[in-house]
Amino acid sequence: MNRQRHPHSAKSIFLAVLMVTMSLSAGIVEINRAPWLETEDVAAVGAGCASITRASGEAIYVDPVNGSDAWEGTWSCPKATLSDALNESSSNDEIVLYSGQYHENVTVDNKDNLLIRAADSARVVFDGTRSIAEDMDVTWTTADSDGIQEVTLPVDGWQLFLAYDEQVPARWPNAQFSDETVFNRSYWAEGTLTGSNNAYTVGWLTDAGPETGVHTGLNETINATGLDPEGAIAVMNLGSFRTTSRVITDWNSANGTFAYDGNGVGWKTKHHAYFLEGKRELIDVDGEWWFNNANNRLHYKTPSGQDANNLDLRVKVQPFAIGVENSDGVTIQGIDFFGTTVNFNECDGCSFTNSTLEYPSTSKRGLGIAGESEDDRWMIRFYRSTNSFVDNISITNTGRAVPTWEIHPSLPSGLNFGSGNGSIWGTPTGLLENVTYTVYANNSGGSPSTTFTLGLNWTLTPSAEGAFITRNSSLASDITWEWDYDPLEAQNLSLVTGEWNTCALDSNQNVFCWGRNGNGQIGNGQTGTAACGTSGHNCKDIPTATNDLGSDVISLAFGHQHACGLLDTGAVKCWGRNNAWQLGTSGGDKDTPQTINLGSGRTAASIYAGGHYTCAILDDASVKCWGQNTDGQLGIGSTSNTNTPTTINTLGSGRTAVSLATAMSTVCALLDDGSVKCWGSDYDGQLG
Repeated sequence: MNRQRHPHSAKSIFLAVLMVTMSLSAGIVEINRAPWLETEDVAAVGAGCASITRASGEAIYVDPVNGSDAWEGTWSCPKATLSDALNESSSNDEIVLYSGQYHENVTVDNKDNLLIRAADSARVVFDGTRSIAEDMDVTWTTADSDGIQEVTLPVDGWQLFLAYDEQVPARWPNAQFSDETVFNRSYWAEGTLTGSNNAYTVGWLTDAGPETGVHTGLNETINATGLDPEGAIAVMNLGSFRTTSRVITDWNSANGTFAYDGNGVGWKTKHHAYFLEGKRELIDVDGEWWFNNANNRLHYKTPSGQDANNLDLRVKVQPFAIGVENSDGVTIQGIDFFGTTVNFNECDGCSFTNSTLEYPSTSKRGLGIAGESEDDRWMIRFYRSTNSFVDNISITNTGRAVPTWEIHPSLPSGLNFGSGNGSIWGTPTGLLENVTYTVYANNSGGSPSTTFTLGLNWTLTPSAEGAFITRNSSLASDITWEWDYDPLEAQNLSLVTGEWNTCALDSNQNVFCWGRNGNGQIGNGQTGTAACGTSGHNCKDIPTATNDLGSDVISLAFGHQHACGLLDTGAVKCWGRNNAWQLGTSGGDKDTPQTINLGSGRTAASIYAGGHYTCAILDDASVKCWGQNTDGQLGIGSTSNTNTPTTINTLGSGRTAVSLATAMSTVCALLDDGSVKCWGSDYDGQLG
């Protein structure tokens, strides 16, 4: 699939991994060192290197196994480190890395148009971890009565690996990477707050008690174990996709409530969940660890009581391997990363291509740091960079196949997501502010998610009821632009229009609609057939709240006279006109949101509405449509209307849809291989 650079002059892009393709790759342990050398050539490396010089403009070669920084960096006399190669390099130079495992932290500074690439057919891995036994040469203590061993590290370490598999930080409720329970909401504890009970305010959280068959309540756990929650880090989801961490500052055992600093947290009065990290007392199952940053002491409960001194244990010790500062046009190509990543700052025309990243980024909670700010996170990033090009980047830390991918919240207009292969491509045109997205790989092992941040700094103006409007450069010349280069809080916004209506999401992901309401398309429980402005009409000329959909809405779709919302649970609800069963139910029009039955266990990844029909791409990458079908727009092999979401006919062997476009009676699908298929009305040749 070809991807083109798209210049964004006057638009500063805050970007962390624009294109992500989650795929399988060879693990770091499979590195073959220096495959470019034939056996008979090994003796030739270094021969006469003391007198060999490199001509100006020639590539600089690096080999961590056979090279020496005392040499000039020719192909036969390579340097040993990228650091020394950078010291010798200038703008417009090329640095070629031979196979091997590199552990470096370098910065490209004031060197424009520099190319750093892997040699042809070479496997180059920058490893941000260090072996506790081999590199640090330290010894673990004997296990205590709880099976926990300790070791003092010479440097900070904030992520632990056993044989290159991540170990889980000590936490409550317990959860594991091995069975994916760390990604299961049931393995988070819940708060008691709902949208109506005002159980507590920001800065406080009351535990809701046990989750049947999963974990006890926090009070019960404290009574049974003696755990003191004060000083622990609470990782809290208090605002849908807005998760934050705070140190617990107080605990009230009488009602199971703890306190934290509520300044700056995303907050909604529903769906609160949390778990605890950051205390030694939380280590109670095999594989859990805790790092005491006060004395650099690492605590670890080994699997099955094994001796930690006999295990291949490594810790992450660096956030970035390669940084770019004060430089434009820098390219990093064909280089893989384990436990570390890249950091581009204020770079114009920089590129990052053909690379695999395993465990590239993690939070600072392993160092006891809570509440890290967005602009200080150790994550893959292109910060304030323009005209960036990111292509064929794989983020993988799983050893098993990935059948489907999901992304939350929904991407802005112009970007496409492949639910069958996890790829993202296109140019965002509907982006209103910086948004952090999470890509989920629905597999059976490993760590199935990664996040990236994407944004354009537009000036946003609040409108009625908290909806937003945006100024676009295509408007009149008297529009005043104000650029804000500070990262904004991630929020998902959506704006859709129908024949006589508009609907929008506000910053709390609630739905507001306005316009005509003759078919209940406002969704507020009212319908009025009288003409707007006449007696008895129910038209709305200001944004009016749709009835509560029961959960946060992440995207909207609007047909001719009906609307649908995709919830953060994957459920779909529709309202408005139902003349052709486009609401997924029988009967007449509906002035309140109706739940769509997508099939047993199925959820939607994205939704689309045409004239009098609706379609959705589901979590299993299938496409289902329902409603009017007089022109075959449902793609189900007939022309009969249906109120049951029905799987469309095949898109081709092995093909899945990554996005749909719906017109009055015509549908087109962009497939995962970049091809397009259309169906429905062809009166004017619209099927191509």
